[in-house]
Amino acid sequence: MKKKWIYIEPFVFIWQDCEYYIFYNCLNGQKVFYPINNTIRSIVQALCNDNSQYCVNLNEEVENSEEIKNLITVLIENQLGNIVSCSESDRPVNIPPKLMLDLPKDTKGENENYDPKILDNINELNIQLSGNCNLDCNYCGDYNLQFIHCCKSVYSLSESSIKQMIKQINQLKVSKINLTGGDILSLENYETIVDSFNSINAFKIIVVRETGFSLNSYL
Repeated sequence: MKKKWIYIEPFVFIWQDCEYYIFYNCLNGQKVFYPINNTIRSIVQALCNDNSQYCVNLNEEVENSEEIKNLITVLIENQLGNIVSCSESDRPVNIPPKLMLDLPKDTKGENENYDPKILDNINELNIQLSGNCNLDCNYCGDYNLQFIHCCKSVYSLSESSIKQMIKQINQLKVSKINLTGGDILSLENYETIVDSFNSINAFKIIVVRETGFSLNSYL
């Protein structure tokens, strides 16, 4: 049985203040401010739920409301999302984007708007331990731009750099750490390096590549 589904594109961020939702298209830098009301709030909250994959079903009553019709028009016109009619098994599944901050190494005297307390707001870190990998997987270098995934690169962290990083992380309020690399299982001191992260009181996920799939191990 076909249903109506509203979905958001995977390259669109959604934020809100007390009056507006902000839809930001990270491909073209365009942002749209949309006023919040009770009907819109329930739909957007459902879209942002972790289990929805940026797509929710619209019942007939909600679909025919003027607020939802206007929202759909805005989403389509600004390439932020759309509405489709299909069965539940064929509905769109999108992965909401994650905001990643690339902090400057030294901002003293260079940026008066830089707030040194910004590090206090970081609760999740992605750390690529090594870029070494002998595999030639399709789309390597693309997957990790969409979600946490292993990736071959020319960059690798030395053991001394990792130890220094761990000391710094212990000063932060980090609750989750994602350890990635190319093939981090091929690291010479893999077990020692991974064990060194046990001193950090945070949930750890190790992303590895095995038999064509990206698997997560938890510490």
